[in-house]
Amino acid sequence: MMLKRFRWTGIVLHIGLMLACILSADASAEVIKLQMALGPHVPGSVYQLYQEKIIPQRIVETVKGVTGQELEVITHTGLVNAADVLDAVRDGRVDMGVQGAMYRGDMTLLNALAFPAILPFEVCPRLHLKLEPLYQEVLRDQFQVEMLGMGYWPRQLLISKRPAATFADLKGLKFRTHSYDLLQLMLKAGGAPVQMSYGEVYLALQRGAIDGAVSSLSGIAGQKWYEVAKHVDWWPMGTVTYFFVMNKKTWDKLPEDVQRVLRDVVSKAGLETWVASDVEDKKTKEIYTTQYGCTHHYPPEDEIRQLKEFVGPIIDDWKKRAGNRAEEVITIFNNELGTNY
Repeated sequence: MMLKRFRWTGIVLHIGLMLACILSADASAEVIKLQMALGPHVPGSVYQLYQEKIIPQRIVETVKGVTGQELEVITHTGLVNAADVLDAVRDGRVDMGVQGAMYRGDMTLLNALAFPAILPFEVCPRLHLKLEPLYQEVLRDQFQVEMLGMGYWPRQLLISKRPAATFADLKGLKFRTHSYDLLQLMLKAGGAPVQMSYGEVYLALQRGAIDGAVSSLSGIAGQKWYEVAKHVDWWPMGTVTYFFVMNKKTWDKLPEDVQRVLRDVVSKAGLETWVASDVEDKKTKEIYTTQYGCTHHYPPEDEIRQLKEFVGPIIDDWKKRAGNRAEEVITIFNNELGTNY
């Protein structure tokens, strides 16, 4: 009788251990689901491909391959307004998101690469690695979110109804800009820039209310502005950055190895968007000539140098609006570019 009891006790213990192992395995294999809010995009653009497909897919594959943890990234376009993605991430409506810096006045410091004239698109990779740690601190301290990476829209250019590649051409030219600093600079150059919502531009060009507008080649193509304006003017008008951010509580719940892989993947992919945007510009530039019937115009180097001379007072004003870490950003610019702003 005693032997039978021992046998049954052993069987029960064995079954209990098996169940414990199964439950433990199930717990460790639990899929972490991340809800991700995306901003507006141009269909087929680098911005859309990276934020909707490439980065979410790479996160899932790399995290599982390195740590064994399964993730699912569920993307939502248009879930919140373009300016409100960061707020939705911060308050936990979503776990992560992509916030364009140009859409928020409180992200002036984080939109420094949009500064016109002094920052050719080609210098972005050099500045990226210097700015990224600073921006991580700013987003954590000021906005209470965790920054994973920073991405790029293509070059910002002027498309116009008549050539506008010299100061003489710009004089009196009424065109839509998308940043306060660019507006101030173009006023000094003799232009008549105005602020206008993106959706109003096509009709305003068509009816002659404006003579041109600033955007990227892919953005212009997406809105078909080339139908009503046939001249692309390659002034150095900066770029536009966007940030991949995560809710702080969601971030803190992730295992440390998952955190490391996640940040590494998004940071590297963010820098890749610069390369991809450069390729997109070169391909789209040819399409403008061969398919859209547009002409490209390039400002003379002496006029670009003169444009840079207008920048000093505008940077001083930018520093006041950008906050107490603005000097650090300008120091990074000066060190990398050999300037003295």
